[in-house]
Amino acid sequence: MWLFLLFNNLNKLIKGIEVEARENGYNIILGNFSDSQKIEEEYYKMMKGQIADGILLTGSLSEPQRIVELSRQFKMVVISDYFSDELVTVCVDNFKSAYDATMFLYKSGYRKIAKITGKIGALLSQDRLKGYKMALENLGLGANEKYIKYGDYKYESGYKLAKELLTMPEPPDAIFCSNDEMAIGACDAAKELGISIPDELGIMGFDDIELASMVTPKITTVHQPRYEMGRLAARLLIDILKGGVVSKGKYILDTSIIPRESTKNTNFTN
Repeated sequence: MWLFLLFNNLNKLIKGIEVEARENGYNIILGNFSDSQKIEEEYYKMMKGQIADGILLTGSLSEPQRIVELSRQFKMVVISDYFSDELVTVCVDNFKSAYDATMFLYKSGYRKIAKITGKIGALLSQDRLKGYKMALENLGLGANEKYIKYGDYKYESGYKLAKELLTMPEPPDAIFCSNDEMAIGACDAAKELGISIPDELGIMGFDDIELASMVTPKITTVHQPRYEMGRLAARLLIDILKGGVVSKGKYILDTSIIPRESTKNTNFTN
């Protein structure tokens, strides 16, 4: 028996999925569409040949309605990206996580907090932006649109957009990036400009990828329980395949803030 895992970034999700699948007698086929809509569609065509029993989908490039339509053809669980209550989705509360991250930066002493988003067409990117804005509103600061830049989750956009922010006449004193890869890019931009991290500039990421704790400075970030998300998603899909009753909608796991060297006052997490 086989499960088809379509993914756009290799991470701890795969390990969690594989452990759960093997414990239940399933093997995994990996399909990495590498930001290519064409390759993603080719995988869906392969699925019509019934080469696997179900799909675990993370990081789709398709329109939300397209994913909903595919879920009517295949047994499917979506991971991370939320598209519709018609789907079974394992995710985190991106709004609350971004809200808490922004509050953390404020409590660390930063007041001019900028945001580098992910792909704004993705609902999770929108939720992270909304959480950031709501936190600033509740703090009485208000979101400065000049401090909001729209990235694409890649290192290059974090680097480029951080340089734009940091060369403004009134630059921010903190940058909250929607993933760790962009946060690492932002750190490199700041270092090139001779800006001291974390004293002159705080930088925060999201995801807690392994590299975030290996670079200099180590990145303060929002930890997503990717391994646990993978295991839960696989378990839900296997339950569906076995004819079990699995409710549609969101299965939300908790995040946590991991303080590291890229922000001040790292002795608290709330």
